[in-house]
Amino acid sequence: MSRITSDVRLEALLAEYAAVNTVVERKTTLITTLITFQATAIATVVGFIVSEKADVRLLLVIPIISAIVGLLISSQDFDIRTAEDHVRAVLQPILMEYCGDDRLWRWHDQLLTRRRAVFVGLTRLAPLGLLFPGAAVGSLIFTAARLRNGLDWLAWVLGLMLTALLLTGWSHALVALTGGQSQRFRRPRPAGGGGAGSGEVG
Repeated sequence: MSRITSDVRLEALLAEYAAVNTVVERKTTLITTLITFQATAIATVVGFIVSEKADVRLLLVIPIISAIVGLLISSQDFDIRTAEDHVRAVLQPILMEYCGDDRLWRWHDQLLTRRRAVFVGLTRLAPLGLLFPGAAVGSLIFTAARLRNGLDWLAWVLGLMLTALLLTGWSHALVALTGGQSQRFRRPRPAGGGGAGSGEVG
């Protein structure tokens, strides 16, 4: 391969990597915005009820909002992991082949190896679980004995169905995450030989 062709290939690789990182950053920002919206919505609804400015049945909107926002977050998270896997499986081996060095782009690999399941559960799964399905289930339980008419029951059943959909979607996402974890530690090798390569980058 000529030097010019090699340089063009490297430039294309780095440009694609930058584009992928831009997508990841945008979707990460969107997830943060959605989480903030969810927390604000719950605080607003509870605030109205506590101050007796609204009926307790207003809690029925929480399961609906939680499901919609939660599924949007799951979708964005899936896109982020797809982008990260593209870097690990496609772009990283090309760079390792070009440079002949399997130590490149290993920061995310180090992050994953140092991450403990208990830490992830306490700092991520527990807060998000309380904020989304937890808030939805709690609202359904609290309002179950306070429904007055058919419209209330319709909203309650809709909230129940959407909450079940949210739990199903998040369960599949969690299984996919834990099931694919071992794949993330199978480091690619440069085409020209060498040791184990770096992990996922994103």
